[in-house]
Amino acid sequence: MPLGVNLKLDVDKARKYYRDSARRGLLQAARVVLNRANKKVPLDTGILLNSGQVQVTGGGSEPAAGRMTGVTREGVAKEVIAPALQTLPVREGDEAAVVFYNTPYAVYLHEHPELDFQGGREGKWLERAVNESQKDILKALTAELNR
Repeated sequence: MPLGVNLKLDVDKARKYYRDSARRGLLQAARVVLNRANKKVPLDTGILLNSGQVQVTGGGSEPAAGRMTGVTREGVAKEVIAPALQTLPVREGDEAAVVFYNTPYAVYLHEHPELDFQGGREGKWLERAVNESQKDILKALTAELNR
């Protein structure tokens, strides 16, 4: 007696599952970077620290103007305008994670590491966090994709 198996793959459902997993992985990876960056972000009043946010953009779902819903350090969603997102090299259908600080002076402080920051805080905090988090970023991405 022959034995057979009939397999059917719902390609659209599989694509959505992996796209959603990739977005979750990117979000977790971005949170890893934000948490590390927050340990070195210049701290005076806490406004800069509390403006740190992460966002997964791309997939054709975000408008080009950079208006989006970000997730704050406390996990609160709020709408922000991030003009720098207009320059992201994201093709239609691609996904990208963005970590940013949403104050008028964030870029200035980041780009001037020669300034005297208090309490061991430093300029280039976000750049350093990305460079120091490579293994943790990969772990966050693969953990979500392997779920």
